[in-house]
Amino acid sequence: MTFRILLLLLIGLSHLHGSAQNLIVVDSSNTPIAYISVYSSNQIVGYTDSTGTILIPEEYRNDTLIIKGIKYLPRTVYLPGLSNSDFRVTLALNPIYCGIAIDPVNILPLRVQRLKQDLAMRIEYITIDQISQIQPQTAADLLTIDGDVYVQKSQMGGGSPMIRGFATNRILLTVDHVRMNNAIFRSGNVHNVISIDPFTVQRADVIFGPASQFYGSDAIGGVLNFNTLRPRFSGTDSFNFDLNGTLRVSSANTERTWHVDAASKWKKVGMINSVSFSHFGNLNMGKNGPDFYTNPKIVYPLEDRDTVVDNQNPNLQIFSNYRQFNTLHKIRYRPSEDWDFDYAFHMSYLSDIPRFDRLRQLDSDSTPVYAEWYYGPQTWRMHHLSTEHKMDKVFADFMEISLARQFYRESRNTRLLYADELKMRTEEVQAHSLNVDFQKFKHQNESQNLKIFYGLELIHNRVNSRAQQENRNDFSLTPISTRYPDGSDWFSGGVYFNLVKEFSKLYKAEGTIRYSHFALSDEFDTSFIPLPVSSFSISTGALTGSISHLFNLSKRFKLAAVTSTAFRAPNIDDVSKVFDSQPGIVIIPNTALGAEYAYNAEINLEYRVKSIFKFRGTFFGTILNNAIGLSTTQLQGQDSIVYDGVLSEVQQLSNMNSAWIAGTQLSLKVNFDPFELRSSYTVMQSNSSLGIPLAHITPNFGATHIVFKQNRFTVDLFSQYNQSFSFDQFAQSEKQNPQIYLKDENGIPYAPSWFTLNARFNYYFTETRVLLVGVDNILNKRYRPYGSGITAPGFNVIISVRTQF
Repeated sequence: MTFRILLLLLIGLSHLHGSAQNLIVVDSSNTPIAYISVYSSNQIVGYTDSTGTILIPEEYRNDTLIIKGIKYLPRTVYLPGLSNSDFRVTLALNPIYCGIAIDPVNILPLRVQRLKQDLAMRIEYITIDQISQIQPQTAADLLTIDGDVYVQKSQMGGGSPMIRGFATNRILLTVDHVRMNNAIFRSGNVHNVISIDPFTVQRADVIFGPASQFYGSDAIGGVLNFNTLRPRFSGTDSFNFDLNGTLRVSSANTERTWHVDAASKWKKVGMINSVSFSHFGNLNMGKNGPDFYTNPKIVYPLEDRDTVVDNQNPNLQIFSNYRQFNTLHKIRYRPSEDWDFDYAFHMSYLSDIPRFDRLRQLDSDSTPVYAEWYYGPQTWRMHHLSTEHKMDKVFADFMEISLARQFYRESRNTRLLYADELKMRTEEVQAHSLNVDFQKFKHQNESQNLKIFYGLELIHNRVNSRAQQENRNDFSLTPISTRYPDGSDWFSGGVYFNLVKEFSKLYKAEGTIRYSHFALSDEFDTSFIPLPVSSFSISTGALTGSISHLFNLSKRFKLAAVTSTAFRAPNIDDVSKVFDSQPGIVIIPNTALGAEYAYNAEINLEYRVKSIFKFRGTFFGTILNNAIGLSTTQLQGQDSIVYDGVLSEVQQLSNMNSAWIAGTQLSLKVNFDPFELRSSYTVMQSNSSLGIPLAHITPNFGATHIVFKQNRFTVDLFSQYNQSFSFDQFAQSEKQNPQIYLKDENGIPYAPSWFTLNARFNYYFTETRVLLVGVDNILNKRYRPYGSGITAPGFNVIISVRTQF
C-alpha cells in the first residue's frame, strides 16, 4: 500500500514541462564517462552520472560549456551546436594524466544519489580547498568552517556535532560512507569525530534532515560523511610519485603538528599513505570577558595526597592537553574500465584526554569534586574493502559493494578528591558492516528519464565491557560494576528502494522506501547492582520513507519540497547502561525501551544570478514521537542508591514524550572577482509535550567569510557568531548542569551571545609550496559556547607550511 501511494504521488505532477537539456559524455570507444565536470563561465554546472549523463539547466542552454575530466583532455562546446550529434560529446584521453585528483562527484553512495541535481534535500559540502585554507586542528573544528554545523566541547579533545537540534546518536557519522555510529553511541555528547584526520579529508558532506530511508537508524538530524583521499592512477605506463608535508604550530594551545602523505601511481594501481601527529598543550582562554570562565583552582594528584592549589594563570586551562596520532593507507586497483577495487586501513590513537568540565566541578564548599577524570587512550581502526562495477544488465547498470570491519576502544577513569580508588571502565566494540547498492538508468525520451536505486545493509556489533578499581596506595585491583553487560550483541539489517523520475525538464520527483530490522541481547551481571532483570532480548523493525519534488521554475529560481520519516533504534547504550551521567545521578537499564520516530517536512529554495549571486533558504519542521529521554525511576523501591561512593538519584532512559523542532537555514554567496562573500545563519525553536526543548537544541548561530584572491595570495576574513540563550531555552540536561554557565543579576544561569573575528592569509610561493598565517579570536574574547564545558581559545596565532617534495 505504501509503495502504491508513493507511485501515485510521483506521477501526480507529471503534466509539468520544461526546457533543460540532457548532455551525454562518452570516450573514444563510445563508452559513457562518469564524474565529468561541466562548467559555464567558471561556474560549475554539475557532473555526469554513471551513465555519462548530465542535465543542463535551462539557464545554460545557450552557453558555451567547458567539459573536463580527470584523465581526459578538456573540451569547449557550444551547446546549441550539439543538436546534430544528439547532444553527445566525445572526450579524448590525456596521455600525460598524472597526480592525485579530487573526485568531483561520488558525493554520496548510490543509495543517496550520485548527483546533487537529483536531490531535493539540503546538502552542503566542505571542500579540500576550504580545509587547506582554514587549517582546522580537528575534524570537529573542520565542520564549523561555514557555520552550518554547531559543535559542543566538554574538553579540548572533543567535539560533538549538532545538526538541526539533534546530536550524538540522533545524527550519523560516516567515513567513506561507512557508519561510525556503533552500539555504544550515547545520547550524551560524544567526541568520536575527532578520530578522523582532517589532513586526509578531501570533502565533507553535510546532509541536513532525516535520512533513515537511505542510512537506517540514527540519521534523524542528518548525516556527516567524511570522504578521505582516494588513490589515482598515472594514466600511462610510467610510474609517478608525490610526497607532501605540512608543519603547523598554534599559540593558544602550543600546538605542534606534522603531516606527511605519499601517493604512488601506476597505470592500473594507485596507493596513498598518510601519517599525522599532533601535540596539543593546555588551552589559553581569552582575556576579555567574565571572570566566571577562568580556572582558579587546580587539583594535583600527588602520590601521597591530592593537593588543591590556586592557578597562577587563571586563563590557562590546566589539564586540557592531549596528543593524537593518525595513519591512513589505501590501495586501489582498476583492472578494466568496468571494475574498480579499493582497500583502506584507517587508524587513530588519542592519548588520555582529561574531562575538563568534570575537573572544574565544585561541591557546595567550592572544593573540586574530582581529583582525576579522564578518557583513557581511545583507539579506532577500520579495514574497508569496496568495489565498483559497471555493467549492462537488465537489473543494474552500476553496482557498489562495501565491506568494513571496525574496532573501537575507549575508557573512563575517575577518582573523587582525596579518595584512594581510581575507577577504570573500558569498552571495546567490534563492528562489521556490508552494503550492496545497485543503480539502473532508463532513458525514455529527451525530457523524461528514470533512475532506480536499490540495495541492502547488514550490521553487527559486539560490545565487551570491563571494569576495575585500582588502589593508589598498594596498586591492588578489584572488580567493580561494568558500564555495559560484557558480550552484548547488536544487529541491524535493512533493504531500500529509491526512484528518481524526471517527468519533464521543469519537474523531477524522488521517492524512497526502506525497511530496517534490529535486534539486541545479553545478560546482566547483578552481583554489584541488584537489577530487576537478569537478561534482555529485543527484536523489532521500522518502515521509513521519503517523497521529494524538485522544480526548476526559471533559469534563476529552484524550489524543492521534501517529506520524510526517520527512526532511531535503541542501542546497547540506551538499553543496558549503568553510569553516572553527572554526580548525584545514576542511570540504570530499561529493557522495555522502544524506537523513536521522526516526521519531517521542509522547503528548499535557491535563487541565483549566474556565478555572481546565490541565495539558499531552507524552512523545516520535525516532529519526534516516542522520544527517548531521561526520567526518574526506582530500584527495589528506592529512588536513590549509592553508586561509586555517591548517593545518586535513580534515572533511566524511557520513551516518554513527543517533541518538535522548527527552523530556518539561510545562506548567501556573492562573487565579485577578486572578492567573495559567504554567509550562513541558522534559526531554531523547539518544545516538547513536557514543556522543555530537545536535548541538543542550540542558540541561533552562523558565520560570514570575506575572501580576497589575487595571484599568489588569498586572504579570508571571517566571523563566527552565536545568539544568547536564556535559562528557559535550556534543554533539561543543561538545566541540571548549571555550574558551567554564567549567572545573571538574579543568579539564573544563561549563555551570553558572542562573536569572533578571525583571519587567514595564504601565500603560494609555487603551486606546491604554501605558507599560511592565521589569527583566531583577534579581539581576545573570553567566551564559552552553549553546552560546552571548556572555555574557547583566546587570541591564537597559527603558522603552517605545506610543501610537495
